[in-house]
Amino acid sequence: IAIEMGATHLAYLAEDTLYHPEWFARLCQLVKDKPDARAWSVYRSANVGIHRTLKEEAEYVQVRSINGTGLVLSATEFVSWGIRWQQGVWGSSEGTTIDLHHICARAGERWVTRQSWMEHTGRTGAHARLDIPEFAMDFVGTGEPA
Repeated sequence: IAIEMGATHLAYLAEDTLYHPEWFARLCQLVKDKPDARAWSVYRSANVGIHRTLKEEAEYVQVRSINGTGLVLSATEFVSWGIRWQQGVWGSSEGTTIDLHHICARAGERWVTRQSWMEHTGRTGAHARLDIPEFAMDFVGTGEPA
């Protein structure tokens, strides 16, 4: 529906996430600066076993994969991929979440900001356990006074 309404990009956002007020502006700049990427995010995952760094360029980092929190795809990429987001669980050699399925199904560069502009609010849940470092690297905070 969003694509039919003219959306150019789709973002996976969650209610258990903190957002800095500049997160969207930073995301737009990343997409503008890395237009040929397969996916983008302003959330850099500390789970470097999966989402490991491949290359660093100034304020951006090319990663093997992008965490589902904040995963952004172009509308064209999403349609070409051909998945149904309502499915909820995807089986792949890497795991059952949309982010892990994406790296198995769609080759290409994935870029994140060096600093995170989003952060998980908890350490445990459906796809997070205490033994998995699923939190942001270098979270800049919410912009609220301490």
